[in-house]
Order: sequence, then structure tokens, then C-alpha cells
Amino acid sequence: MTKFSEELRAIGNKYLDQTLKQDFMQAVINGTITDEQEVYYINQDGIYLAGYDNVPGFFDDLTKATRRFLNLDDDPKYTVLTNEANVEEDEVRDQFMEHYQNFADKDNPKCAQVGNITKKYLKFLAENRDQSLLVSLASVQPCAWGYAALAFKLQDLKSDYIQPWDKWVAFYTDPEFANEGELLFEEIDTAAANSTDAEIQQALEVFEQGMKLENEFWQQCFDVEVN
Repeated sequence: MTKFSEELRAIGNKYLDQTLKQDFMQAVINGTITDEQEVYYINQDGIYLAGYDNVPGFFDDLTKATRRFLNLDDDPKYTVLTNEANVEEDEVRDQFMEHYQNFADKDNPKCAQVGNITKKYLKFLAENRDQSLLVSLASVQPCAWGYAALAFKLQDLKSDYIQPWDKWVAFYTDPEFANEGELLFEEIDTAAANSTDAEIQQALEVFEQGMKLENEFWQQCFDVEVN
């Protein structure tokens, strides 16, 4: 019998193949990405990641979907889900931004505004955090697994990526990060085994919606779209 996670992978890979053909990733692959687009991306990515933290105001309690399963941290194999991984990701983001420290537009206010798709994505996470465990896990998996899966697809193209995308690909293909998505798939399969048919269908729809939002997010960053 096919695992539920395999159904999600099939959906996810379909959207990731589309991602590779979109404007932003084509620009990364061809080395034509602009400074403004990259700075805008790293700002929007930071705003999105803040949605996993307990930040007062707009981002209140958006961590609930992920923290519902953090009791797994007592098991050594799940340590990748702790805040230690977040520290490492912050370091990679700092390295990414070092590439732009001499750019006049790195502090461009437009780049720091919350993009329309970023808002839409955060709203999506908030709406699904109080759903069943299966559905809430499915809502965060497009990001948790999708980035690593996308990085592996970029790596397989064997292109020489200009800085800082070489660091981006190296970080997200590192087992320390990539294992997170695999562990979440394990938890998704466990949750699916104890879920109703309606919850499973909802999880499929939510996961696909999340993958669509991932693609919309990348296009937003190519267009440098703000309010």
C-alpha cells in the first residue's frame, strides 16, 4: 500500500518542476538574477520565517502548527527539529546578506515591506494551525521539505551557481536540514494512519495549496512585488 507521504511527494515534485521553469529560478540557473531580486527574496524569506516564531503582533502564535509535534525532541533523531537548526539557518542567511553588504539598495524600504504573497502564505499557515495534526503538518511541509527537494534538483543540474546561491544549495542539501522534511514525512504517515478519510483529503488539498503558494512566492520575488 502506498504511503500517504508518497502521494504528497508526487504532488510536490510536480510543483517543484514548475518552480525550476519559473522566472526566478531560471534567473538563478542562468546567473541573470538581479541584486534587487535577491535582496527582496532574502527579506521576504526572513519575514516568512518569522512566522514560525512567537513575535508579537502580526505573527502571534503562528508557531502552533510546528510546535504541536516538538515533544519529539526528546528522541535524539529528532534534534534537527529544535532551535539549534534555526541558529544554523540564521548563519546561512547572514552569509547570504554578506554578499550584498556593499550594495546601495540592500536597505531599500521596498525590499523590507511584507509582500502580498508573503501575507497570503502566513495567513494560510495561521488558518491551518488549529486543524487536525495531519492537516497542520501538511501545511508546513511544502516549506520544510520543499526547500531541500528544490535544492537537490538544482544540485542535480550541476550548474556553477554564482554567490550566494552556491551557499543556498549547499545548506539546503546538507543532511542536517534535509533530514527535517524526511522526519516530518514520517510523522505525516503516522498521523495519516490515525486520520479520517475527510482529514486525509483535506491534508492533500492543503499540501497542494502550500506548494502553489511556494511557486507564487518565488514569482513574487522575481517581480519584486509589494503593496
